[in-house]
Amino acid sequence: LDTLHEALASDAGDLRLASGAADIRQAKASGQIAGLLGLEGAEALAGSLEVLRCFHRLGVRILGLTWNYRNEVADGVHDSGARGLTPFGVRVIEECNRIGMLIDVSHLSPAGLTHVLAVSQQPVIASHSNAAALCGHFRNLTDAQIEAIAAKGGLIGATFVPILLYPPGGEPVLYNNRPRPTTITGKLTVAREHK
Repeated sequence: LDTLHEALASDAGDLRLASGAADIRQAKASGQIAGLLGLEGAEALAGSLEVLRCFHRLGVRILGLTWNYRNEVADGVHDSGARGLTPFGVRVIEECNRIGMLIDVSHLSPAGLTHVLAVSQQPVIASHSNAAALCGHFRNLTDAQIEAIAAKGGLIGATFVPILLYPPGGEPVLYNNRPRPTTITGKLTVAREHK
């Protein structure tokens, strides 16, 4: 984080660190790229809401709760018999809502995603998840999960990791003209590269 802040202080160039929506709008107006800092996996919090607030003060605006496996906040998508949020995890969600940090549910267990949506008073994001209906990888989102994120006002960002794009023996799902999330919610769009 310090290296990024030092680089931006000496020469921001085309990149602007965004700490809110106004920064994103200003970057767009000035022809810059807005960047949001995020943590993937709440292990860095070390069980402390104070550490969460310190990361926020350093400019972190997105918290990915897990990276596939269980931690102090929640179970990851790889955990069998996965539960939802831990008691500390509930407090993390509440504090993220209070300080204005986005919650990222990519890599979270299905029970954890459901629990986050029940606890959070703010929209959530799945910053790098695809539709399971197009590629049945366990890390991708079901139609019900996509609909629940959209109903909360959240967003989903596609990922280009090959195992999350290609069904076994199939073509890349973002090129096959089947934008599934758009058809099931009417509120989400799928990024597709043009051939």
